[in-house]
Formats: sequence, structure tokens, C-alpha cells
Amino acid sequence: MLLAPFSLNSLFLHHMTKVFNIPPIKDLNITSQHMLIVTDVKDYKPESEVVLKAIIKAIKKDFEKDVLVLVLESGQSVSLSAQLQKFTDLIFFGVNPNRVNLNINAKMYKIFSFEKQILFISHPLTAIAKDVEKKKILWSLLQYQYLSAT
Repeated sequence: MLLAPFSLNSLFLHHMTKVFNIPPIKDLNITSQHMLIVTDVKDYKPESEVVLKAIIKAIKKDFEKDVLVLVLESGQSVSLSAQLQKFTDLIFFGVNPNRVNLNINAKMYKIFSFEKQILFISHPLTAIAKDVEKKKILWSLLQYQYLSAT
């Protein structure tokens, strides 16, 4: 499921004495998703989605059922603290976790485990698609995390 840039709260526009209520995005049923992928809008192009879907398929996950992709506007930060607990895997492609209000000292391509979740940071999808070494590093990490037990 792709989640386009958004605001977590309802927005209100005030114009003189009129108040217009803009409804929030539809309530997402994310209880069935296991993986949250966060990327930046400047990096999430059609070819990036193809790469991402290939990655997800390679680790034997279903892109439509298991994955929620959060695409942030350039420079946008959101607070997902309550929502993050609904995911077991948090993967950041070219995005610092502090942009979703997660202040941790995670290193790129190092699995960071906490409670019942894992998190890792990778280069942007467009950079991975163009660089064989970045692909190898990412693939090694993904094999260790998702395929070593199968």
C-alpha cells in the first residue's frame, strides 16, 4: 500500500467567520502490514517502485499485503510514534528516522533491534538501482535478516 505525503491531523482552514473542515485521509487498516518503508518523494519514482517490489519479492514478502510505503515530501517530518508499534520492520531508504520522530543513533546498513522491531537505514532506492556495491551490501543485509532462517 502506498501512502502519499500527508498530515496526521485533520486540517482546518479559517476564512473570516467560516470554518471549513477538510477530512483527514481515510483511516488506514495497517494491522496486517508488517513492514513500513519510508522514502522521500524525490527518490520515489516509477523505476524506484519497480526496484522496491523486486526487493520485497526477493525476501519472500508480499508487497500489497505486508508493506506500507510512506513517501515524505522533501523536508517533511511527521510524528508516527503510536503507529510505529504496529510494524515489525522499519526500513528507511534515503531518509533519516528522525523525520518520523524516531530519535535513535542507527547506522546505515546496520540492523537496529528494539523490543519487537528491527530498523535499518539504506541509501535511496535510486542510488541502489545504479550502484552494484550498494546492491550487494543491501542484499547481504536482507539475506541475513529475512532468508537465513528459511
